[in-house]
Amino acid sequence: MSKAWTELDLDGGGLQSANLRLAALLRRRGTAYALLALFPLGMHRHYLRDRRGAWLYRGGSLLAIAAYLLGQSALSAVLLAALAAWAIYDLFRIDDAVARVNKQLRMRVYLGQTSGAPPGFKGHYTNKTDKIQ
Repeated sequence: MSKAWTELDLDGGGLQSANLRLAALLRRRGTAYALLALFPLGMHRHYLRDRRGAWLYRGGSLLAIAAYLLGQSALSAVLLAALAAWAIYDLFRIDDAVARVNKQLRMRVYLGQTSGAPPGFKGHYTNKTDKIQ
């Protein structure tokens, strides 16, 4: 199927516009797994909107580098091993994290689509002569 629909400009609102916005925001499992290779930088956590976890990875990496530069190679090895263990833990929880983030994104896009009924809207009505069948 062609992806030409993603190039349409439907910023006026509606379901198609919401779907286009959502398609651009959704997180992909493959990307999260690929970014896990850069675990010392916490890129997979940043991609999954976990800023605190990303900065913990970065801080741990900086501590390991600082310990190595100060001649504490044993401490540096322990810190790197802890980071690697945490990355292995993340390897098994990426699917759940992607599902959680995507659910939040769907709710934000679909529920935040309109500001409500226009001023003076009193609901839909039918003609009294119409029969309900």
